[in-house]
Amino acid sequence: MKTFSDKPEIYNILFSQNYDEEFTDLSDKKICPNDPTVYIYISSKFNKKDALDGHENWYVMINALYIVNQNWEDEIKRSRKIIKDFILPAEVLIPVAEFRW
Repeated sequence: MKTFSDKPEIYNILFSQNYDEEFTDLSDKKICPNDPTVYIYISSKFNKKDALDGHENWYVMINALYIVNQNWEDEIKRSRKIIKDFILPAEVLIPVAEFRW
């Protein structure tokens, strides 16, 4: 399971449990990984103006390759479901206008 050591820092990497499989998904299967390495950058940790008071801004990304004729809408939906549990604790409330899923 991907976990933070204590709490999120400025730069965070939640590694895949199987890095080889992650790149097999990308290069051979031509899909976003089923167990992606998740990169999270939180600039509001050092620049408080990057987020509303009492909030943080999380820039989240996973490994993905440019693939022609890929159904990116489906891949985005599938990938969001996979990583959502790692980056959205239940106790966090986000105003609907700010939530861009």
